[in-house]
Amino acid sequence: MDRSSLSDEEGPAPQARDRIVGAAADLFFSKGIRATGVDTLIEHAGVAKSTFYRQFRSKDELIVAWLRSSQARWIDVVTAELEEDRIPPARALVEFWDRLGDWAEREGYLGCPYLKALAEIEEPSHVARLEVDAFIHEVDDYFARTAAACGLRSPREIGLRLRLLTMGALTAIVVERSREPLDRARDVTVHLLASWQGMTRSEMEAFVAAPTSDT
Repeated sequence: MDRSSLSDEEGPAPQARDRIVGAAADLFFSKGIRATGVDTLIEHAGVAKSTFYRQFRSKDELIVAWLRSSQARWIDVVTAELEEDRIPPARALVEFWDRLGDWAEREGYLGCPYLKALAEIEEPSHVARLEVDAFIHEVDDYFARTAAACGLRSPREIGLRLRLLTMGALTAIVVERSREPLDRARDVTVHLLASWQGMTRSEMEAFVAAPTSDT
């Protein structure tokens, strides 16, 4: 739907706010943060300038709202799918890449919103950089918790390594415009876990595929 065709009088303030955040998600993701001005955001959202500034005192405030939104938080999409399908922890560490690949494909291989923000916002104290740092730690924690839940050694180190692999793969999909980097990351994960745990690859594959008492 063309948001620019919407009247500013349509809907209450929460709907106007959602339209503005949705416009930011579209434009920041596809065109870039610095390349997108406030006037372009206002036009794309179909709101008046006064409405924009009632919702967001600045573009920086909108950037933070975008990074906190469902359009940006891919970790929520991926983990919700894994939980809904009741994927056991060991298998989740591997199937994570399949679900992330599905998300990336739906988004047109535009990459990670947080890495985009990190690349465009240079000031270390910028509020958006704080959001990026928090998100990175959240991804670390997800991998570490999942590794601990299936009894793997050194879960914190596993979490760090898999998060670094995630950042690299999400950067590579922008270059290759395909999910191939995430498919390769899935294969690398099996190899990394096997090496880290002192198993052969076939032993790790069997460990990942083994049913749990809940299944």
